[in-house]
Amino acid sequence: MVAGLRTPQPLTENDRAASGNGKQSLEALLPEAFADLKAACAALEKHFRDLQDIEFTVQEGKLFMLQTRSGKRSTQAALKIAVDMARDASSPSRRPC
Repeated sequence: MVAGLRTPQPLTENDRAASGNGKQSLEALLPEAFADLKAACAALEKHFRDLQDIEFTVQEGKLFMLQTRSGKRSTQAALKIAVDMARDASSPSRRPC
């Protein structure tokens, strides 16, 4: 939940290390749910051809997608994201999310 009431769980081990957050990452705690999230992110970005702001929850180890919308950003950021996504789409080592 991200409503200012709680600090979100870090998604990846890299996020956890970079933030100094002591909580376990979703990647380490629930690897199957994390893999499902990565797959969902990739499918949504491919379908919408745009960066997605994704809300989800994990209950009893199962991922539930709540909603998605195009991510908000500045014009300069939108251009960079479009170029990066085009480059990633042509790369065999594309990293979703």
